[in-house]
Amino acid sequence: MGKNWLEETIIAEVESICQVLRDAKGKPFNPKVQLTNSVSNVICALIFGKKFALTDDHFSRLTTLISDNVRAGSVDFIVQSLPFLMWFPNPARTMIHKARRNQKTLNDFLKQIIRDRAGLSRQSGDGPDQSPDYLLAYSQAQEIEPKSAEQETFTKLQLLGSLRDLFSAGTETTSMTTLWALVFMVEHPEVMRKVQEEIDSNVDREKVLTNAERLLLPYTGNNS
Repeated sequence: MGKNWLEETIIAEVESICQVLRDAKGKPFNPKVQLTNSVSNVICALIFGKKFALTDDHFSRLTTLISDNVRAGSVDFIVQSLPFLMWFPNPARTMIHKARRNQKTLNDFLKQIIRDRAGLSRQSGDGPDQSPDYLLAYSQAQEIEPKSAEQETFTKLQLLGSLRDLFSAGTETTSMTTLWALVFMVEHPEVMRKVQEEIDSNVDREKVLTNAERLLLPYTGNNS
């Protein structure tokens, strides 16, 4: 179930972002926010068991905060090497303070998700209809772990840190890789034409591609 469920989730998000591109009707626009939200939705389905609308303003703000914090990472390394930069106003200090505020906002979002998910589990139970997400698995591990304060592994703090890492790292890396793939296609239209021709010849332009078709698309696979 897990593999098929994940593939179905990815396909649903691909269809959503394709609709965004179709709605642009060939006019130039920046798909970064919608694409990042779409990628993040797959991560959300994996770890939270829920997704958000691509146009959700609150969700868009959170994914933007993640991007800002990733950019602040390089500055954080400089500040750790030169801590006096935090003693007076400067761009690095401003970026670090902003990243800390962003982190608090993200933590508050994750804490609310944890509370909502706990309430949903209490109402519906952990039956077969529950989505196989990380948060559910973690909750189940907490229940069966021996209750020992000294050896406790599945703590609330550990859960928050794990969710933050999965949500942040998974969103930014995958969305940036996909955006660069789009840029590559735009900059190299001959490659884009060959990819489209291979899909049209070996599969079908109207068919939704799945993992099963990868062996039929060697050129596309080597350039993706």
